[in-house]
Amino acid sequence: MATAHSGHPLPVHRDPVTGQIQVTLIPTEYHHSASKHYVDTVSGSAVSVITTTTGPGAIPVTSRVHRIVTTGAGDALTLAEGASQGARLTILYVAEAAGADTAVLTPQDATPDSLLAGGATITFNGIGDATELYWDTSNPPAGTTGQWYVLSGTAVVA
Repeated sequence: MATAHSGHPLPVHRDPVTGQIQVTLIPTEYHHSASKHYVDTVSGSAVSVITTTTGPGAIPVTSRVHRIVTTGAGDALTLAEGASQGARLTILYVAEAAGADTAVLTPQDATPDSLLAGGATITFNGIGDATELYWDTSNPPAGTTGQWYVLSGTAVVA
């Protein structure tokens, strides 16, 4: 039986469809800077769930949800290779400094090969724009380990 660091048992069961063992995590929440984290009580490591970027910068691939706050027109955002097969990332445009701000996300690796299936950039033109991405490594283009696929959203893929 899995136990938390406190020694208390954690609920463990086997998924009837996949047969995989699943552990229900106890959300022990703590805050650090602009990120919201949960502690994985099995491993004791912090798992980023919600993160925020203000202005240009890199979007963490360990996030599940990422919020964008722009500081000008065309804030450049980058996104590296996904953390693992099947990783999902939702990106939300939540606030801006001025009325005409935008953000342009370029998923690429160090080569720089595009990591976005069906395009090279995702543009967030206004508050409320969003995209949900899925990292797939099953059939990567040459020179990459996988690609981000857009599952849904209102941001513009080009």
